Amino acid sequence: MNYFDFIVLYCLKRFNGERSISAVYHLLKGKKSAQTIQDGNLYQLISLFQTIKTLERKQLNESIMKLEDKEMIVPKHSTFVITSKGEETVNCFLKKEPFSPSLNGWVYGDVSEIFWNRLGLFLQSLSCMLAHKYNFLPVNRDYSVHLWVKRHFPKTNEERIQTAKNLYKEIENLLNTCDEQEAFLFTYRLSGYHRIGYTIEQLAQQLKLDPIKAHFSFQGLLHYMVSLIKKNSYKFPLLHLFITDQTINALTASAKQTYSLLEKGKTVEEIVKVRRLKRNTIEDHVVEIAMHDDSFVINEYVSLEKQAHIVKVLQKANTKRLKIIRERLGEHYSYFEIRLVLAREGIKL
Repeated sequence: MNYFDFIVLYCLKRFNGERSISAVYHLLKGKKSAQTIQDGNLYQLISLFQTIKTLERKQLNESIMKLEDKEMIVPKHSTFVITSKGEETVNCFLKKEPFSPSLNGWVYGDVSEIFWNRLGLFLQSLSCMLAHKYNFLPVNRDYSVHLWVKRHFPKTNEERIQTAKNLYKEIENLLNTCDEQEAFLFTYRLSGYHRIGYTIEQLAQQLKLDPIKAHFSFQGLLHYMVSLIKKNSYKFPLLHLFITDQTINALTASAKQTYSLLEKGKTVEEIVKVRRLKRNTIEDHVVEIAMHDDSFVINEYVSLEKQAHIVKVLQKANTKRLKIIRERLGEHYSYFEIRLVLAREGIKL
C-alpha cells in the first residue's frame, strides 16, 4: 500500500463512518469552510489540513476503490468504515512511519508556503547575483513573492556577500536540529546559479521514498522551521524577516473580523448587520473562535445548564453527528448551541 492510500485510510479511521469521502477530500485540499475546520478539530485530523492542495477527486476515488478491493474498508450508507484488516494496517504504518510531530497544516500551512516561496527565490537571486549571472529563470513566478524579494534584497555587493554568509549560518544552525533526510530534502530543493533545485518526486526517487511520504516529510520540516523561527527570532533574525509580516493564527481571516467586533461588545445580530453576512456565517465564526481560543466564553450563547446537558448526551451517544445528538437533546436545543459545546468539549470527550 502506498503512502497516499495510508493517509486516506487514516482519515476514514478517524472519521469512524460519521463523515463522507468528501470530508476527506476537503480536509486534505484545505477547504476553509466551517464544516471542514470543525471536522478537522473534532476528529483530530487538523494537522493534515491543506497538506495535499493539488489533490484531485479522481485520485481519491481510485484510492477508495483500492482500499475496498483489499478489504480494508467497507461501504456504510453514504461513506466507508474501516475494517479490522484496515485498522491493523493503519497501526502498522503509524508505528513504522509516524507523522512528523511538527506537521500542522492548519496552523502553518499558509505561512510555510509563503516562507518557502520567498526564501527559494531570494536565495536563487542572491546566488546568481554574486556569480554575476543576471539572466536566470526564477523558480517562482508569483508577483507578490517577486515584489517582496525585490523590496528586501540587499542593494550593494558587499551587503549581498554579508547576507549570504549570515543566511548560510542561520540555515545551517536550523538544519542541524533536523534529521539528515529532512536536511537533504530542503537543501536539494533549493536553486542557485549552478543548478536548478530538484522536485520532490526526483528526491523521493533518489531516497527510494514514496513521493507522498517525501512530500509530507518536507511539509513537516517547513512547519517545524517556521515554528522554531517564530519562537526564536533572536537566533534567526534574517530567516525571521521572511515571515515577519505573517501572523500565525488559527482563525480564518473572516472569523478574525468577527472576533474583533465581538471583542468590541457587538452581538451576533449586530455583526450580521455590520458585515452584511448571514447569521449562519457569523455563527460559524463564533464556533471557530470557540475551537481555537480557550479564553473565549460561550456562556452568552449557551447556558451553563444546557452545556452540562449537551456534554452528558455527547458522552452517552459516543458520536459527533449533529443530527443524532440533536434528536436525543430535543428541538429546544439549536444546532449552533450543540456545535459550540462540541467545539469547546468535543475533542476532550
